[in-house]
Amino acid sequence: MEVVVITSILREIKSSEADLVDGKRFPGSVIMTRGLFVFASGRRHQQTAGWNLPRKELDFWRTKRSVEVIVKGKKKTFYQYKADTNMPRPEAFCQDVDLVKNMTDPKEKAKVWRNIASASESGWDFSSRWIRKDEGDKASPWKLTNLMTTRIVPMDLNALMCGNMEMLAHLYLQIGDKAKSRAYHGKYQLFMEDFKSLFYKKEHGIWYDYNMDSGTLNEAFYGSAAMPLFVRCYDTIDLGTAERMFQRLELFDKQHKLLGHPFGVPVSITVNSSQQWDFPNILPPSQHMLIEGLRRSSNRRMEEKAKEMAQKWVFANYNLFQNCLRQMWEKITADTGTPGSGGEYNAQMGFGWTNGAMLDLLVTYGDVLKLKDVPEIRCGLKDLVQEPEHYPNNVKGIKTDSKDPRAYVSAQYTLECSPPANRKGCNGTDPIEAWRLYRKAIKFYWPFESGVN
Repeated sequence: MEVVVITSILREIKSSEADLVDGKRFPGSVIMTRGLFVFASGRRHQQTAGWNLPRKELDFWRTKRSVEVIVKGKKKTFYQYKADTNMPRPEAFCQDVDLVKNMTDPKEKAKVWRNIASASESGWDFSSRWIRKDEGDKASPWKLTNLMTTRIVPMDLNALMCGNMEMLAHLYLQIGDKAKSRAYHGKYQLFMEDFKSLFYKKEHGIWYDYNMDSGTLNEAFYGSAAMPLFVRCYDTIDLGTAERMFQRLELFDKQHKLLGHPFGVPVSITVNSSQQWDFPNILPPSQHMLIEGLRRSSNRRMEEKAKEMAQKWVFANYNLFQNCLRQMWEKITADTGTPGSGGEYNAQMGFGWTNGAMLDLLVTYGDVLKLKDVPEIRCGLKDLVQEPEHYPNNVKGIKTDSKDPRAYVSAQYTLECSPPANRKGCNGTDPIEAWRLYRKAIKFYWPFESGVN
């Protein structure tokens, strides 16, 4: 368990470095991670030096990533992803510029880029969760140009913040600061009530994301539904809460075969979105949280289902490891068990979150899992050969023989990104300088304070 926790801490520290570079924050797991480390390591009274970090983390989300929503006639504060940038992502510069090439309004481009960065901030990049479906386009209804991340109040992020408040109460109690412990426990209790009032659909027995534009809940299943159970952001005295959620999962199963896939539970029931955080992919974070949420429910039937899910997913990954290059994979497919697909890149080998979830589930279930009745997995050539990403070799008449994305950046900058007042640019002669000039130009012409949402 400590290996998993320490790995998570290192990953979070690395992520925090990126926060300073491109205006994106990463999902707010610093507080929970620190708490798990303290309890796992037993170093409860030796951790006082860094207590400001968890508090500052919560303050950041409150001051920089919060939004007010009217609930039952009263203003309540919740949290959302809204990156402090309206420029293309440095790590996907070419794709982001290419995505808006048919747009002419600079503010509309900036709006798309901010929503892309905000979805990346969530870790769910990308998913139908954040996209306004184009009902008129049957061929491609889930376009990234229709991202509306900053108009969604994500249920799972708010559940995590709820859990963070409770964790801070426990941490302050460990170092003997009873006043701060009581204060954060009070905040946790109040926020838990607000959380329920906005995100909980009583008739369904489950929590959903809130759409600020429509003023309604998005009533579709996503793996994020497990977060309140995982962090216990609900009244645990009411044992029926967890049972009602499980009944809703069973209904989703009848309607969409949610729980009946041979290799685990897909991250959503949205089909044909072409995004990686949608069906048919199984993503380790949501799979792990769903299993753990059911296991900790104090409900025997749900505990048995959690063990069954762990059995499926652990041995799906073991089987995939044996058949696909003896590697752990970023995501797997619910019906075939092969490496997942969709999104901006091929399934990756490695892989940190898969290893972490596997280790934790083996700690929990290692003595009861049985290697039997595991469906066979056969990887195709496309899974075994990782193709390089391709970029257009002709951008509006300018040829770039190289598949190096920097050449594409240069062509895009010269033709599209350079403002009229700075049309000389670098004339495509230096791709790196093109990137620098583009960053400088876009910041001058479309500053973040321009009111783009």
